[in-house]
Amino acid sequence: PYLYEMFAGTRRKQWKMKPWQGIVVFLCLTVSFQLIGSALFLFLGIYANGLAEMLFFFGGSLLTAKLLKLDLQEVFPVKKPKITSVFGSLLMWFGAYQCMTAISMVLAALFPQAYYTTGTSMNSFVTALPFLGSVIVVALIPAVSEEMLHRGILQYTLGRKWMILFLMGVYFGVFHLSFIRFLPMMFLGMVIAWIRQETGSMVYPMIFHFVNNFYALAVTFLGGLISAGTAAQNISVPLDLLGYSFLMA
Repeated sequence: PYLYEMFAGTRRKQWKMKPWQGIVVFLCLTVSFQLIGSALFLFLGIYANGLAEMLFFFGGSLLTAKLLKLDLQEVFPVKKPKITSVFGSLLMWFGAYQCMTAISMVLAALFPQAYYTTGTSMNSFVTALPFLGSVIVVALIPAVSEEMLHRGILQYTLGRKWMILFLMGVYFGVFHLSFIRFLPMMFLGMVIAWIRQETGSMVYPMIFHFVNNFYALAVTFLGGLISAGTAAQNISVPLDLLGYSFLMA
């Protein structure tokens, strides 16, 4: 009878993923994204990044939940957005962006060459496509797909304890595979995780994520980040700029 219930699904208890299982899924999807995404890049170029994100982070997260028979609404909660909450998410992004800038300025002062190299690489990636293409590949698709994995599967496995904010930040920092970007992305991941926890919806984290990526690529296309990256290679970050960044934060 036990085996029958297990396979037939009668009176089957709701499966609950454990934190270590979330880590396994995270590692499998991230490694698959890197390996297969690199192969797709040879054929599709930059567009391969968007396709790989949809396949592994969106599709892989959804498939994981379906195979384990999880409650999709519980793992990926979506609620009708409220204007006040959208506005609040945008205010949270503006404040978080100032803090990320302050952290980045410290890293630029300590590791100017690494900061310049990372910035140049990101700028080249973003500007390799027309602006609309970059909005889709760099802003829209990651905002939806990456949130499915991070604020969906991973945050679901950790529950609602406050410690999860730190862990979600670590996941998000490691996910970007960059020493110079780890701390800014870790901070950003903690803020988005807090929004997901407080609102009980993935809509606001996706809006937050999209706005952050869109702003970065818009500034890059305007040339601001490119010139800033060049300056970071040639001169040290002035102390007054550091002070201004922390004052804004």
